[in-house]
Amino acid sequence: EQDDNNWVKEQREEVQGYSNALQLIDPNFYSIPMYPIGSAMGTATDLQKLLQALLAEDGTPLFKDKKTIDKIFEPTLYYPETNIPRAANGLFNLPSKSQHVYGHGGNNFAFCASFYLVQKEDIGVLVFSNVKNESTVTKGIPEGIFGDLYRVHIVSKH
Repeated sequence: EQDDNNWVKEQREEVQGYSNALQLIDPNFYSIPMYPIGSAMGTATDLQKLLQALLAEDGTPLFKDKKTIDKIFEPTLYYPETNIPRAANGLFNLPSKSQHVYGHGGNNFAFCASFYLVQKEDIGVLVFSNVKNESTVTKGIPEGIFGDLYRVHIVSKH
């Protein structure tokens, strides 16, 4: 119901979302009721604070124990039959020479947000749009900032 922040709730009623063809999407309110994060809303400043906290080597102000921030970036899923990380606790690895580019994106029918970061280099990028499908808006941004990324090719033995 978005009752935790009235200012965000009021602003949400003012924004307009557009299709990839730049056609106004009406109504502009869409809910994604998936657990645990569906329909979470905030501001660019909110996500900026999260990104800055993830970039902080000591994990402040999010975590008292430095080990917690280190754990967040430990791989929890690898590409099959490789040692290439695919994900780390909800952050997705963008395979690159540095092997430390992580990000996450999300969208609904009219809005999208993505972020990318390299904690070891203290680099972070946020992308917001009122056009659906973050990959349309973010195409080329990670490569432009972090250098060439590569595709992981998985060959099935079956």
